[in-house]
Amino acid sequence: MAQPQAQLWIPEFDLIDPTWNIIPFKHSRLGLLPTELLELIIKQCARGSLPSLARISPKLRDLVQRHLYHTVELQLIPVEQVPSRNELWRFVRTLRHHPHVESKVKYLHVKILNRTRLVNLPARGFYNGNPLFPLTLKTKLKEPHFFSSMLDSGIKELVSLDIHVVKEHSNQGYEQLAPNCMKTLFKHFDNMTAHQHFAGPQKLSHLTFKGSDFHWILAKSPALKSIELQAASTILPDGSAEVNPSVGQLTLPVRSAILIPQNTVYNHFAPFLAHFPRLHTLTMWVDDNNNERLGLEKQHHVDWFRRGTWTTLIDKLRPLLPTLTTLIISVPDRLDAELINYLPYTLPCHGFRSFTGLKHLAIPYQALFRAPDPQWSHIQIPIDELLPSTLQHLELYTPKVAVLDWLATLPYYREHLPALARIDLFTSQWFGDAYDDFVFKAYPHLCFRILAHAQVAFGVHFGSPGWRDEWDDYDLSTLDLCVEMERVFGPSYRGTVFHPTFGDDSELEKYPSTVRDTVVSYAWDTDIPYGSIEW
Repeated sequence: MAQPQAQLWIPEFDLIDPTWNIIPFKHSRLGLLPTELLELIIKQCARGSLPSLARISPKLRDLVQRHLYHTVELQLIPVEQVPSRNELWRFVRTLRHHPHVESKVKYLHVKILNRTRLVNLPARGFYNGNPLFPLTLKTKLKEPHFFSSMLDSGIKELVSLDIHVVKEHSNQGYEQLAPNCMKTLFKHFDNMTAHQHFAGPQKLSHLTFKGSDFHWILAKSPALKSIELQAASTILPDGSAEVNPSVGQLTLPVRSAILIPQNTVYNHFAPFLAHFPRLHTLTMWVDDNNNERLGLEKQHHVDWFRRGTWTTLIDKLRPLLPTLTTLIISVPDRLDAELINYLPYTLPCHGFRSFTGLKHLAIPYQALFRAPDPQWSHIQIPIDELLPSTLQHLELYTPKVAVLDWLATLPYYREHLPALARIDLFTSQWFGDAYDDFVFKAYPHLCFRILAHAQVAFGVHFGSPGWRDEWDDYDLSTLDLCVEMERVFGPSYRGTVFHPTFGDDSELEKYPSTVRDTVVSYAWDTDIPYGSIEW
């Protein structure tokens, strides 16, 4: 979800006199300007000058507050660099002392450290205002506790919330997540009864969460539309039959343990999904690489000794069968082969026909097919037994060249897939066949022209580390000429110079192919541009 540019909250704003009638500004007429013009002035002012600007008039104070508190970021600077700052407590204190400010907070980004803070609290009720005693008391409070209290009873107009729950200190030299983060946030947390005592912000529409575990109570807000988990959090059981029909998008990483039939780690995943009866977009990716680094609990993962099956994952998605329109199970394209170590040890599922409304499907090639044995590569499950009839866009990650033979059979099943308009293949340097195997060595495979004839857009994309110099030696125009010569002189014309074709396609109309260098918008998590070739 696109967020507005974040503005840093400045605690100095708390010191502004709410009575505003300060002598140096009492004759200023700046506050009489139109609201639209004042908003432009405030946006152009240096942040340090905003408290002075807010003292001029009540109108300017309100506009400055709206500007400063619209988007609040707390503790995004490493704490060891600013040990004296306690921004979260000061922010909570501001909201308690100035309740009208709560309504101005729309976007909150907060990193919560699992630590105890020494804070000052009013001594009223202890010393009865006796001047012989201090006006404040120093006491220790858990930082996560006063944040969760604010979340439950304050900031009622909050639209977007981004929470990271991390350890105060890490011996590893990098940030780690706090263990049992739900119990860290709520002191007396009981995952089976917590839903009875927490309603959450009522206007929250987007939640981003990074923590060691996740619970339904954070997804209860009636206006919530999208949830994004940034770590492979443990989904806790909740004992609740409540549903939230407003949630339409869910994004989360998972561990490969979700593919192991005997594993119990994701036993509560399906009941969790059942809370969202109108979820239409689910984006997932398997990530076993960062869990230990983040400090998450060690769990079994798919490897040579523990095989996984994609059927196990599909079974856990059963609550979404009638509603899901977009299912993305991507393969992150980073410069790290360990991210896809699980793929060789997985078995394919029985297809996705049970998703009755699915329009966009993005999955690893291995979720549909086993690693092809060259002797039996021509024997594959028919398209109409694997894909739903509603499908419009198919994406396959880490594919094998054998998939071209499978796609070439599309005309036989076109009546079953009348809406299919685009197919994309995303190659990887770590697994599956390489980009040049599809684009150059297999060219001109029968599939390319069959899909063009069926009016299905087809693209092959490469990711990191980008374009390779040796690919410059390939020339599609030369390959086209070889095909023409091969048609005239026979299939043996190429000899050993070029990769042999998969068959004679002279009876088909010839379609020109064009190569274009482009940046492809892509769901993988990478900063490296992607290139593609399309027919």
